[in-house]
Amino acid sequence: MAAKRLDWTPNEMAEVFGYLANPRTNLQIEIQVPPDRQMEFENDYRRKTGQNPPPEGEAGYSVLSHLSDKRSMQKRVIFSPVGSTPQHLADIVQNDTNLDNWRVSRNLLVDAMLQGGFVMGEPPSADAVRDQLDAGQLDAFDLGYDHADV
Repeated sequence: MAAKRLDWTPNEMAEVFGYLANPRTNLQIEIQVPPDRQMEFENDYRRKTGQNPPPEGEAGYSVLSHLSDKRSMQKRVIFSPVGSTPQHLADIVQNDTNLDNWRVSRNLLVDAMLQGGFVMGEPPSADAVRDQLDAGQLDAFDLGYDHADV
């Protein structure tokens, strides 16, 4: 299956990052990896974050069984919809939006988040994420962050 595009402007992405970096969203990043792609994932994670991935089986990182018929990585963002969720994020939620936790399964979003200062198994550091943005995106980040407090 081809990757679903995120047709967001850099400022829309920064707004989503700000929203998800707010601790009130209880952000979780989950990644399931086929066993034959484990080394690829771990190297990619190190390259994007500058850190080792969490131990397999912890903090949302799991390696699929050899018996699984899944061959691609499954990357998800799970968060609590608090305040005023940015509409472009709400538009890609994949479960019932009446639930307490929303799920977005978009590899491109998770990859962008990992490159943008988010890590698995730790609460987001708004400062670490802000440090990855261009100066012209900081207002959008702050707007998103504040949306979670509305």
